[in-house]
Amino acid sequence: MLKLNPNSKEAIYKQIENRIIEYILLGIFEADQAIPSVRNLSKDLGVNPNTVQKAYQELEENGYIYFIPGKGSYIADNQPVLHRIRACKLEELANMVNDMIKIGIDKDDIKKIVLKQLGESGK
Repeated sequence: MLKLNPNSKEAIYKQIENRIIEYILLGIFEADQAIPSVRNLSKDLGVNPNTVQKAYQELEENGYIYFIPGKGSYIADNQPVLHRIRACKLEELANMVNDMIKIGIDKDDIKKIVLKQLGESGK
């Protein structure tokens, strides 16, 4: 089940969208796998069905899911999606590192943090 943060400043539909993208990245959702219906997910999360519909619409427009009338929504082929997500994440990381340098965080401290995270992930 998707987990939302009710205290987040991020809109609920955006949280839903981002969790589904995260689940695709982590391999929890695979290509051609059915995802919960708008009605079921809205009930499970306790949100308005229109909120879930908006998230699904965004996901479909961006190629993360596809819809089959009368059957439901499914995860799109992951390879192009994963490539696009990874490219965005690498760009975010580069921007974050640049921001850290701009505010005076030592490059050695940045390296230590990155190396620590890489060591913890086993990669």
